[in-house]
Amino acid sequence: MQLQYTSGRVRDNVEVTNCHFRDIRHAYESFQPSASNWGLAIGIVGNGGSVQVHNVTIHHNSATRLDTFFANTGVSATDVLLDANTVAQCGGNCYGMTGGTNMHITNSVFLRDAPATYFMYGTTDVIIGSISGNNSIENCDFNTRGEYEAGPDGCAIDFETSAVGFAIRGNTIYRSWGGGIMVFGHDTTSQGFDIADNTFVYAGCVQPRDDRAGIAFMCPGGHKPSGNVTNNAFVTCAGVPAMYDAVKGCSSNVTKTNNSIDSTPVVEQPQITFAPPDPASTATSVVIPALAVTRTPNATLRYTLDGSRPTAASPAVPVKGVPLTWPGPDIAMNVRAFHSAMRPSVTNGVVVERSTYEPRGAQGFGRVRASLDNVTLSSTAATVRGWAVDTLLPGRGTSPVTVSVLVDAREVARVEVAERVLDEVAAAERAFAVDAQLAPAGAAGLAEALVADVVEVEERVDGADPR
Repeated sequence: MQLQYTSGRVRDNVEVTNCHFRDIRHAYESFQPSASNWGLAIGIVGNGGSVQVHNVTIHHNSATRLDTFFANTGVSATDVLLDANTVAQCGGNCYGMTGGTNMHITNSVFLRDAPATYFMYGTTDVIIGSISGNNSIENCDFNTRGEYEAGPDGCAIDFETSAVGFAIRGNTIYRSWGGGIMVFGHDTTSQGFDIADNTFVYAGCVQPRDDRAGIAFMCPGGHKPSGNVTNNAFVTCAGVPAMYDAVKGCSSNVTKTNNSIDSTPVVEQPQITFAPPDPASTATSVVIPALAVTRTPNATLRYTLDGSRPTAASPAVPVKGVPLTWPGPDIAMNVRAFHSAMRPSVTNGVVVERSTYEPRGAQGFGRVRASLDNVTLSSTAATVRGWAVDTLLPGRGTSPVTVSVLVDAREVARVEVAERVLDEVAAAERAFAVDAQLAPAGAAGLAEALVADVVEVEERVDGADPR
């Protein structure tokens, strides 16, 4: 989803909510250079100068298997709230906070993010650019930010250039490959930051380079950062400090007060388990309980299903589990454990892709899957291109498939596609192109349907009911 604005434009009131993004990745065949064209879930992009976007709210979304969740480029963004989003298996810089003010990430969860290939400059969950004013990351959980083996960084939060007055408060950073927070810099570095009331658990215990520790101060070019580090709790591992200066005296302008090291107990991370519906199930709807446990005695497990980080007010996980109905919308189930005498655990979670469940078809029939590759739309016409695959082996496939394109449940075009055998062990593929002549109102309806993700590709086999 890319919102692209031309030079001189001003836009207000953008909202993205209750969406699920998955499998958005750019394929690379070599080491990735700087400014890579990562696969992006949500982007705000300025084409030229003087582009301003105000009041952007991105909340209660989930995403899995992608390069980047959010980035703004070439835009002055003001009043940006990224709240209650869960991202899992994000490979690049998952969030980019550049070119704006009053930007906030709150109540969100990052789960097991790591790149699938080597990126020569390292990756992070949140990369912070040269922004100033009231900006923050608050009450979020960063669970096991990883890195491609041999790569640099792998930190949860990276002050990459020269932010001013940035706040990081109330977060839990758990087992990040590199530093939980890395304060870096280029021509200069960040000033006036406030890092307070965070919990760092075994941060930086994998990275062998200097960008390790709970908080790593790097000082490239000898530029020293300034700010406050207050009331944080660090749980460290052997040989890795709570705070580390890559250059002697690097953090001498940083005030450090009331931080605890290996003296504050933290609840153990919970684990989640459930068994998806049986592949042979013919039931149109299945209820599966999702269970959760923690090794910390007498801890209370609490959960959310809306992408947010659980709090002490979230519902407790029932003894018999949280009932999840399949099929249904794809959701993030997040679980966090609480104990009155300890700091809460990091959130653990799983993106449950319930929309992929379908009852198994009748015995002897093939399974036909279809997908859209692209849609070319004008004021009066549309061309839809895609493919359908019969999962039975070649020679046992069905007769030609009729592909219909529907907009708001009304058929606008159809085409018959014949089998094309890919090889002797592959399924039979049918590529299709459907040309639909539309009235202007129909074209507008198709555009709206594409945005809302309700365009349907329907297959009929031998006149049977659609599957």
